[in-house]
Amino acid sequence: MDNEKNTANGGENTGRTFTQEEVNQIVSGRLKEEREKMKREQDAAFAEREQNIKAREMRMNVLDKLKSKGLPESLADAINCSDEKSVDKSIEILTNTYKAEQGEHQRATYHPVGGTGEKPDPIRAAMGLGQ
Repeated sequence: MDNEKNTANGGENTGRTFTQEEVNQIVSGRLKEEREKMKREQDAAFAEREQNIKAREMRMNVLDKLKSKGLPESLADAINCSDEKSVDKSIEILTNTYKAEQGEHQRATYHPVGGTGEKPDPIRAAMGLGQ
């Protein structure tokens, strides 16, 4: 059977034979590369999860601070959550701006002189049904 393979390849033996030691070296090298690759992937996934957790914690802190200042929670998206100092500065600016604008604007009041303030229905008026 070996003769058939050799004659199929033109009579030459083109395959290389490896010793057990060489095979072990190749396999151990590839295993080492795969382990390093797996460790890098796990470290990257861990770092991403940790970053997501920190971002959620920072957002919760922002929501608590907004609530304690009497500001709406919808302002949390407008705050720079990169670090605690930026959060405090952003909340201070928003607090000053929000409180100042609340003082400037007064709720509109409507005092009609007569009637309900609704426009008269032209059909009712045409039929003489009153107003």
